[in-house]
Amino acid sequence: MSKTFKEWMHQDISQVFIDVEEHGDLATINGAQVPVVWDGDELNYRIRTDYQGLLVGDALFYISAESWEQVPNVRHPPRADEAILIDGRHATITMVQENAGVYDITLTWAGTGRNHAY
Repeated sequence: MSKTFKEWMHQDISQVFIDVEEHGDLATINGAQVPVVWDGDELNYRIRTDYQGLLVGDALFYISAESWEQVPNVRHPPRADEAILIDGRHATITMVQENAGVYDITLTWAGTGRNHAY
């Protein structure tokens, strides 16, 4: 039996889009190591083009819904105002969008000042 388009897309999330050997990274979120893709360019674009001036964020990353399920002590699906520990740094999720099994998560680092590390 052949795969449906949705099944092929789901397979491509981890094998193409969030492939740590190509352009993804492994991040440790609440103690679980999961593949993510950091995207500072998209975050900067969103901040510049947000006409209401409400978008705030220090980092943006993509993670598959399947990988997010491996993260302990978080909501499924993730929600804004949720605190996480990512790569040893405390952060708060400020925005979440879901598209075809991939979450795009914007977060702010805890503490004073911004640090665009990613």
